[in-house]
Amino acid sequence: MITSPLLYLLIIAAIGTFFGYLKQKSSFKVFSSHLVAVPLIFFLTALLSYLGVFAHTQEINRLYTVVTNNLFPAMVFLFFIDIDLKNLLKGSALGCSCSIGPKRYWLILGLSFFVSFLCQFISLHVSFIDRHLAAVNVAAFFGMFASFTPIKNINGIKDIATTMLYLLSALFGSMMEI
Repeated sequence: MITSPLLYLLIIAAIGTFFGYLKQKSSFKVFSSHLVAVPLIFFLTALLSYLGVFAHTQEINRLYTVVTNNLFPAMVFLFFIDIDLKNLLKGSALGCSCSIGPKRYWLILGLSFFVSFLCQFISLHVSFIDRHLAAVNVAAFFGMFASFTPIKNINGIKDIATTMLYLLSALFGSMMEI
C-alpha cells in the first residue's frame, strides 16, 4: 500500500508517461487517439485504487486536491489555445504541434500556471457558481482569447496539454472508490 504522496505522484506520472510513450511510439493506430489512452489510464489507476495499492491518506488527498486544482484550469487553457477558431469555423483542419525545446516548454508551462492562478483568483470572487467550475470557465475564456493572439503559434502547446490530460486522468482514476 502506497502511503507516501511523492511515491503516489511518481506512480501516477509513470502511468501517464507510459501511455504517452505508447501513443507516440506504437505502430498500432488504436493508441493514436486520446479516446483510447484516457479511459485506459483512468481504468488502470481506478483498478490500482480498488486493489488497495493507493492509500487514501490525508497527505495524498491534499496532494490530489492541490494538483488537480492547479492542473485542470491550466490544461483547459492550453487546449483552448491550440484550437484555431478561425480555421475551425471555416471547416479547415486544427493543425498540430511539433517537438519543443526547453525554453518553449518552460514558457508554455509558466504561462499556463500563471493563467491557472489567475483563474483561481478570479473564481474566488465569483460567488454565484462553484469555484472550480468558475476557474475552468475562466481558463477556457482565456484560452479562446489567446487563440487569436501570437501565443497560439508556440509549438508544443498541444503536447503539454496532452501530458496534463493524462496526469489528470490518472489522478481522477486513483481516487475512485469502487
